[in-house]
Amino acid sequence: MSESQSRYSIVSGLTTKKLEIITARSQLKTEILKAEQHATNFANEIVDDQKAIMDNAARDVKELDLKLRKEKQKAENLKAREKDQQAMFDEKLKAIELALEKIEGISQSANT
Repeated sequence: MSESQSRYSIVSGLTTKKLEIITARSQLKTEILKAEQHATNFANEIVDDQKAIMDNAARDVKELDLKLRKEKQKAENLKAREKDQQAMFDEKLKAIELALEKIEGISQSANT
């Protein structure tokens, strides 16, 4: 009886070891699968981040381009306004010179 108990105990021990090894193998496969999923998710996040960066960069370039066009338009408007104001300044200067000439003429006729 002792011999059968011994064999039973050996079989039981080996069966337990076998189950432990099978469980460990299954856990290892699960860990590998999780690691692969994490790697895949991380790769997808990188791709999404790269797209977001590119979209942001494109938006920033468009905003800068718009600002540049607005500044160029301001400069053009100022140039156009300068021409109009130059003509107005010239007219005012002529009017002042004419007034000064008249005052000078009046002063000369008053002195004689």
